[in-house]
Amino acid sequence: MRIRWKWKILLPLFLLLLLIPGSVSDASQKRRTGTGQVVEIPDKWTAFTGNINTHKEPELKILIVGNSLSGLNDMGETLQKLAQAGGHRIQVEVLWKNGCPLYRYASASHTMGKRLRRLLKSQEWDYVILQENTPNVISEDSSVPKAAQRLSKLIRKYGAEPMFLETWAPEEGHKVYKKADYQGISRGQLQRRVKRLFKRLGKTNQASVIWAGEVFWELKDNQKVDLIAADYKHPTAEGSYAMACACYMTLFQEKIPGWNGSVKEEHAKVIRRTAFQMLKNYHF
Repeated sequence: MRIRWKWKILLPLFLLLLLIPGSVSDASQKRRTGTGQVVEIPDKWTAFTGNINTHKEPELKILIVGNSLSGLNDMGETLQKLAQAGGHRIQVEVLWKNGCPLYRYASASHTMGKRLRRLLKSQEWDYVILQENTPNVISEDSSVPKAAQRLSKLIRKYGAEPMFLETWAPEEGHKVYKKADYQGISRGQLQRRVKRLFKRLGKTNQASVIWAGEVFWELKDNQKVDLIAADYKHPTAEGSYAMACACYMTLFQEKIPGWNGSVKEEHAKVIRRTAFQMLKNYHF
């Protein structure tokens, strides 16, 4: 009887706790990575990394423009700290919104396009790295080359050079493979589409391509590293580190320094070595 009496008190209290904001995580706003960490994916987000704490002017000013693939896990800050470890003073800023395609940045009337233009006017950038969203990349959507061309012209108008950040095909298990247009298509076939699109973007716009997606593909079967989250698409911390390594190699064409950030040293070494070997003479 005492046990029943206690449950009459405890059960309502437990139900009340479930209703308190923040007591239950919003599954629609989170993804669990393969390494067990929870990745927040906000609906709207504009992030800027802080500049390196130095009194000297940076050698390079870099603006990364994209969505959650380049915005998560502070990838821009990781690149900045890698560069610092390699003896380079760079400033990296990141403009991103979850799922935002390049055509919205290319539009002078869209909110994200307006933000980009304000940033381009705010200071003298050396490079603007452009990253497209996954659906448009794997479908080779017609909006991509048009937006890339418009953005390249806009970026050069402000004295900077555009670069394109190649992403990757989602892992098998992602919902895209269940769609009619992708039934029977393998991840390898999609990755070849991705590479073909970025070769075209680089050639058409006379711009460098950061071949991060090829580094992901090279490491897909490596048991020591886990680059893609359990949602089969977004990068883990190791994936964002691999992207930063690919950016470093493209910018500086030298051995990637031994700074690991939040990545285990053994895993970071594998990622750095792979990125260096693949991209030191990049011919894709």
